[in-house]
Amino acid sequence: MKEETMTRKYHILTMLSMVLLVILLMGCAVTPTPDPSIVWSDDFEDGDMEGWEEMGDPYVEQGAVYFGESGGVIFYRNPVKTGTWSFDAFLCEESVRTPEIWFIVSELGNDQYANITINITKQPITKLNITHLDADEETTIDVVTVKESEILTGWHHVDITRDDADHVKIYVDQALIYEFNQDFPYESDGFFYYVDCQGPALDNVVVRDQVIDIQTEGDG
Repeated sequence: MKEETMTRKYHILTMLSMVLLVILLMGCAVTPTPDPSIVWSDDFEDGDMEGWEEMGDPYVEQGAVYFGESGGVIFYRNPVKTGTWSFDAFLCEESVRTPEIWFIVSELGNDQYANITINITKQPITKLNITHLDADEETTIDVVTVKESEILTGWHHVDITRDDADHVKIYVDQALIYEFNQDFPYESDGFFYYVDCQGPALDNVVVRDQVIDIQTEGDG
């Protein structure tokens, strides 16, 4: 009788172990819930630029966008006008201006656009030249320093947020560099990225239709 009871307990424990194992395996197989705020993204790991419109000679190498000697333009059509634009930008050493970012842009007519533009300029220090173009009228919003007494080169992470109240914040490497208010009374056609030098240019683009919290330097 005792041996029968032990056998029954052994079978019960074995069954429980199998049930737990199945539950664990099912948990491991669950696909993470995608972020519903992400409208589009591209890390270029697939080796192509599907969905991008191109001018110049861009190509994908080592999971990032590169340009040939003449630089060029890439454009991704999407309707996002408020939210968060995040990407890695490569600042090359020899260029006075790189890159030029139209994080929202509307085509008004033949060679006429409305956009808010951020130029990352260098010499003698790295600055942001922020302008607002409306058809043929371009207005300088501000010119602000990114890093005092330092020219940034290589890969740097950029986040831009814009909320429903037209408030824009610009972050470089998780540091808040500048914020301003600027109206944009048009639908957005897409994201425009221009560089004027050869080599790596852009990677890890994530565009959301919601403003997210950016971890700033000194937090935490």
